[in-house]
Amino acid sequence: MIAIIAILFIFWVLIGLAVVQLFAPHLMQRIFRRRSYARGFLESVALVELMAAVFLVMPATRIWGISATAGIILIGVVIMIHNRRLIWACAALALLFALIPVAVAG
Repeated sequence: MIAIIAILFIFWVLIGLAVVQLFAPHLMQRIFRRRSYARGFLESVALVELMAAVFLVMPATRIWGISATAGIILIGVVIMIHNRRLIWACAALALLFALIPVAVAG
């Protein structure tokens, strides 16, 4: 039961992040441009997040979803620590710990 709740929670977080990045207001685009990311970086990250969310929900590809989600979160944590956003990095690590019941449930 906890694994199903964790899967749905992470699924909706990934979907929410992807939607924000795909339909990013100018503020989001300015933030990414200021950090010197490439022009299509927002869309690329959003598509990877969507794929990870879909993989996470389907039982046959759940391990791929867990791996992709963990990778996305770890890259985000490294970027946040590099940019001195330590509180946000801790929040992202909490999301990473939410993957543990999903991985154990298989």
